[in-house]
Amino acid sequence: MLMVLTLWSDGFRHDFCTDATVDLVLGVAAGDVSSEDSAVMTASLEQ
Repeated sequence: MLMVLTLWSDGFRHDFCTDATVDLVLGVAAGDVSSEDSAVMTASLEQ
């Protein structure tokens, strides 16, 4: 949720489903998803 609010405050409008958001946040937190990969995932969802 914090990620979505942070992106929203920066003007980003998302189309994340809950599962995708949780997977991304937990993946970054666990070190399974790099910051570069998370940026690519986030950019691909940008509207």
